Amino acid sequence: MTAWHRLTDAGSMAAFAAETRAVERAWRNFSTAIGEALIHAAEVNASVPATCRRRVIDVSGDGISNEGAAPSEISRLLAGQGYSINGLVIRGAEPDPVAHYRAEVIAGPGAFVEVANGFADYPRAILHKLLREIDQPMI
Repeated sequence: MTAWHRLTDAGSMAAFAAETRAVERAWRNFSTAIGEALIHAAEVNASVPATCRRRVIDVSGDGISNEGAAPSEISRLLAGQGYSINGLVIRGAEPDPVAHYRAEVIAGPGAFVEVANGFADYPRAILHKLLREIDQPMI
């Protein structure tokens, strides 16, 4: 999969969706390294081929960060560079990942946490999160 896609119409969106569905999930260890994911997202964003009005990083997960760089340090640094870091948390694990995301992960202008009450609620939560991001006023 290439790094960037410009989605301009139904055809480009359908092609991107098909390409995304074809990618196999990579399983590595069984840890949650949110800080490392934020660093990777910022590195990928540095190669964006166009100027963007907003810089948003979305983090989804069902647990707290337990490996690598502390997400709070990285998210605050990125917020200082103009990023918004939003979270979608699947509730159910202990310690509570919702509280962790609110305290340690989200940062920046308009940042928020969307909560899925279990994996079965994820489709509703991701749709609500995406619509909330798209509908944010540009100030």
